[in-house]
Amino acid sequence: MNQVACSTLGFSPHQLVFGKNLRSEIDELRDRFLGLATNDCQRQRQVTEFVLDLQKRLKTTNELAKQNAAKQQRNTRNWYDKKAKPKVFKPGDYCLVLVPDDNRKLFCTLVSTR
Repeated sequence: MNQVACSTLGFSPHQLVFGKNLRSEIDELRDRFLGLATNDCQRQRQVTEFVLDLQKRLKTTNELAKQNAAKQQRNTRNWYDKKAKPKVFKPGDYCLVLVPDDNRKLFCTLVSTR
């Protein structure tokens, strides 16, 4: 499940945390079948080079995720605003009012206007 990209961010959770996609057994098998597999000796790099590369990938991924999230929020807002209608209350209308009765956000009281 960590490999599936989030629709809001455009990246998978694994990619946001580790800077690259998780490789499954099927990916390895496909690479071996196609002759794309590399030796483990070729994959090894210096630790400092790896860390610098990881930091660069994480920074790039973070920036792209923020851009995708902003775009998705705009799309969602535009979709909602198409059908939203302004609410107009007239004197004598009955409604429920959410009154904050504490400093904490989740502690409120519903008050009827009857």
